[in-house]
Amino acid sequence: MESPVSDLTLSCTHCDARSSCPDSVARTYAGRRITRWCESCGRLFDVDLPPNQTLGDLLFGASHPSPVLERESVALVHAVASGNEEALRVLYGRMHRIVSGFMVGLTHERQTAEALTLAVFHDVRRRASAYGPEDGSVVGWIMNLTRRGTLGANQPERRRVLDVLAELSREQPLEIAGTSPVGSPDWQEAGRGVSYQVLARDSERERVSMLVRLSPGASYPPHTHAGVEELYLLDGELWIDTKKVIPGGFHRAEAGSSDQLVWSGTGCMCVLLTSTDDILR
Repeated sequence: MESPVSDLTLSCTHCDARSSCPDSVARTYAGRRITRWCESCGRLFDVDLPPNQTLGDLLFGASHPSPVLERESVALVHAVASGNEEALRVLYGRMHRIVSGFMVGLTHERQTAEALTLAVFHDVRRRASAYGPEDGSVVGWIMNLTRRGTLGANQPERRRVLDVLAELSREQPLEIAGTSPVGSPDWQEAGRGVSYQVLARDSERERVSMLVRLSPGASYPPHTHAGVEELYLLDGELWIDTKKVIPGGFHRAEAGSSDQLVWSGTGCMCVLLTSTDDILR
């Protein structure tokens, strides 16, 4: 199922008659001058097509607060690798709610989800020294560890997960129990029924990590991916064209591909890792 694409309406500079410009043409020649034929007066006219709007244009306009920069998150991981427990607490504060929400969506058991969440942050500390740029954003790296941590989540021995983690805690206390998460950024409105929180921005690689929330019946705008997109669903249900994503689900889209219809009948919230150069339509 595809959403209808709205063509651009152009006006003849001679007679002011209106005609439509296909969306594919408008995107291909965005920001350039093209010549069109007017069926009404039988003359050629020039028109300047508007530039494509990118996700970065929407998120980082002059009126928006400055987001956390990716290099700050990378510095935290490096500090964790050097044994800095306070850095681990900060990462935990920023990501605990997200990781736990993903685990709850997958396991449907709060106790198991919390245990698996602790395991993820144990992995963060254990693997921090091996983190590198090839692992992507820090949010993406932690969410990838989260996905690995869910591999056994649906197996019968869930009780054993709790026992193993209790043993790990006795051997190497995580020292994060009772830590209060740091203040979350305010939700920003991106359109009707669509809001977001930027978790980190990597302006050097033109990437962004964010939470996106859709109200029941709301749609994310059709878009073309300028880079790899990764999506982790925390709650609700999300349709991406003909694919249904449920809580604890993961979706990946390659650079150059497009999503025509992204919507939720129930409302949903997800972690979205994507390019700020994505073209919105």
